[in-house]
Amino acid sequence: MSRACRLPWLLALAVLAAPGYAAAHGVALDTHGCHHDRRAGDYHCHQGPLAGRVFPSRKVAGTTLWLVQQLAAQGADALALTADAQVIDGDTLELDGRRVRIHGIDAPERDQTCRAHGADTPCGQQATAAMRALVSGHPVTCVVAEVDTYGRLLGTCQGGNGADLGRAMVASGWALAFRHFSERYVPDEERARAMGAGIWAGEFTPPREWRRSHPR
Repeated sequence: MSRACRLPWLLALAVLAAPGYAAAHGVALDTHGCHHDRRAGDYHCHQGPLAGRVFPSRKVAGTTLWLVQQLAAQGADALALTADAQVIDGDTLELDGRRVRIHGIDAPERDQTCRAHGADTPCGQQATAAMRALVSGHPVTCVVAEVDTYGRLLGTCQGGNGADLGRAMVASGWALAFRHFSERYVPDEERARAMGAGIWAGEFTPPREWRRSHPR
């Protein structure tokens, strides 16, 4: 093969061997070193700290990258965030612009209703109010080490008095123990149920099932 014939092939091989090109299937990588895979419907990474990982969205990857960088900077397995908390709902807080989903509990959604004493009750709003009462006026510390499928940090949180917020919500009957992920708060749920506390005073659809029938 002449030099003139070989040159286009050599150029093509050089491009294919360039970092991220072959791995990214010919699609340009973004600043995370990742790209959307339209065929698979996901977002996966070829370069940088997230290389080799697949995510449901760029948002989830971005939060994960931030957490990985924070953990690496501190040489730790978990990150402690302390700040005044904004209450999103009965199991989700926002600290310094970062949403934190409390691990091991599942509270009624804000627009969810339950039944008590023969009438509908705004149990989602009540659960949100219960969480707000727990954190009001005190900084909250959340220890996070994971990111959930919605791009929220996942961890355990303590109020200003050191109380475990997840346990307090389940014990008061305004959240369930999220058995699918943890059985840590199951004893607290059983006691709340026996006392008829919170949502246990009436009838309700478990939040996980309610979300399935009310997709957003």
